[in-house]
Amino acid sequence: MKANVIIMSIHKLFFNFCYLFTLLINDALAAPQQIIVESTKINEDEIEPSRSTTILSAKHLSKPGLQTVADALRTIPGVEVIRQGTVGQTTSVFIRGARSEDTLVLIDGIVVNDAISPANGFDFSNLSLTNVSQIEVYKGPQSVEFGAGSLGGVINIITKEGSGAPTLNYKLETSSYATNSATVGSSGSYKNIDYAIGASSLKTDGYSSAAKKYGNYEKDGAHISSFSAKTSYNATPLSKLSFVARYTNAQADIDNKGGSGGDDPNNTTKTKHITAGLSGYRRFLNQQLKSSFGFYYAKTDRNGQNQADSLNATQTSDSFSSENKIFLLNEEFLLGELHTLRGGVSLREESGNSLSDFNGTPTVFAKKNQSVYGANLTYLYESPTWFFDIGTRSDYSSTIGSIQSYRASAGRFFIETETKFYLTYGTGYKLPSLYQLYSVFGDSHIKKEISDTFDFTIEQSFNKHIHSNISIFKNNYKDLIDFDTVSSKYFNISKAKSRGIELQITAQITQPLSLIGNYIYLDTEDSLGKPLLRRPTQSFGVSAELKRNSIKSFIAYRFRGERKDIDPSIFERMENHSYDLVNIGGEYALNRHIHIFSKIENLFNKQYEEVKGYGTAGLSYFFGINGVL
Repeated sequence: MKANVIIMSIHKLFFNFCYLFTLLINDALAAPQQIIVESTKINEDEIEPSRSTTILSAKHLSKPGLQTVADALRTIPGVEVIRQGTVGQTTSVFIRGARSEDTLVLIDGIVVNDAISPANGFDFSNLSLTNVSQIEVYKGPQSVEFGAGSLGGVINIITKEGSGAPTLNYKLETSSYATNSATVGSSGSYKNIDYAIGASSLKTDGYSSAAKKYGNYEKDGAHISSFSAKTSYNATPLSKLSFVARYTNAQADIDNKGGSGGDDPNNTTKTKHITAGLSGYRRFLNQQLKSSFGFYYAKTDRNGQNQADSLNATQTSDSFSSENKIFLLNEEFLLGELHTLRGGVSLREESGNSLSDFNGTPTVFAKKNQSVYGANLTYLYESPTWFFDIGTRSDYSSTIGSIQSYRASAGRFFIETETKFYLTYGTGYKLPSLYQLYSVFGDSHIKKEISDTFDFTIEQSFNKHIHSNISIFKNNYKDLIDFDTVSSKYFNISKAKSRGIELQITAQITQPLSLIGNYIYLDTEDSLGKPLLRRPTQSFGVSAELKRNSIKSFIAYRFRGERKDIDPSIFERMENHSYDLVNIGGEYALNRHIHIFSKIENLFNKQYEEVKGYGTAGLSYFFGINGVL
């Protein structure tokens, strides 16, 4: 019955979409010279004040030494990034202790999780910062707004939009391990058209991904190229059509495993990502109503090749291909100055297939797909002193059936003391992956995975020079899908929980000197009462930045505590030691258009392992130049 209601709602709103699209096209053809409207605007980029969200701005993303999205995510408290070796190797992101595959990843609203990967996760190894202007990290379940897959959080990556006179920007960088990169881009406006394009290339000789201390010396290089484009047509001040596209082509040498005997001289992997999207909006009723739509597509192809050699007698090859297709239709209605109503429907389909060969024996995973239809509704109230929201979502999955998600939050802002606090409760869910459903190890009767979160946050400012933020959170994960070694099948046999405290303080000590400090305590537990792997119990960091005329310099300290991992040789749980790193760097403005920069990472050449058995970089330098023409 719920499915019929959702589908009927989608049909009804589809006709509304057709009407909206017709109006947008008419606007594009008519395009009046000037429209002046006086009313309160709906801010399309606004994030509710009661969300545990971190936003990395374009200014932050331009800091020296940041080459990939993963590099930028490392700077966020409560987000743990681990890489299995050198540049181009598998890179996972944990948000507040959630599994890496429990994070939904979007680029300009396009879901890019790999549907044919075993758990529908996303590998950050090849995602560059090309043309990226902002990264939003939503902590905790977010299924009311984002639907399936946001069991532990959401990472939303937004690319640049052009404006003003056309400009050309460039960045050239060289660093340790024979690593060189180049980025070029252009953005601007011409009449009613905005555009922003960018391209980049990174090539490195790297180092052995399997750690050198275990006798592995063969270097694992990588070459990553990316292209990104976004163009918008501002038909009127009240309507807009946008098209986005992104392409990544990556190749990397990989090792068989971590630890002793991990080296492989001819094991390679190639990855291609393609995303494209068409979206638009129009405002009605004196800008009180905003209607928007989006068509989105993503495709991921992965190919691996490993010929027999003196170290490994087996010969393997594999190819994986997956697609995500999404249609969204949203309505946002401003009910006076304090009240907002948001609703929408979505259609999402994912599909995938693969072919693997082991010593001449092929294994075929024929193309499979699953789809989910959804409708959501959220009410928001925001005054100068009080704010709250409540939302619900109904989804129908072709494999699972009906699913409900909920979210509610409330907060208070004290203007006199610059204090804000809020409470949040939300739920999330994740569908079983195609592999978990349909592979020889799968089970078509697997249930969805579910989660809920409780979050209490206090923010305090002092004369706008010091800002502190403390969050206390607890996440519960149920019906988690895991591999049963007895039956060699996937079942809903696991559960987990994470709870902790995040503290961050930023201070503008003087006009040229600023400080940032953070501390994270994380307690995790699996279904057996044991700590989750690769999640440090304690982490903290502090950084200082000094600006003097044309010179900007910084120093940063980062500590990661002990955490459990798996020994790659005997496959048993073990302790992975804590480590700390010091990075320093600076930037000098030659003039208004040209800057040179440098950075040293791991200043004291510490030896450590993010993943047990896999290597990390020693003392490393970065040097480069960027400019605008």
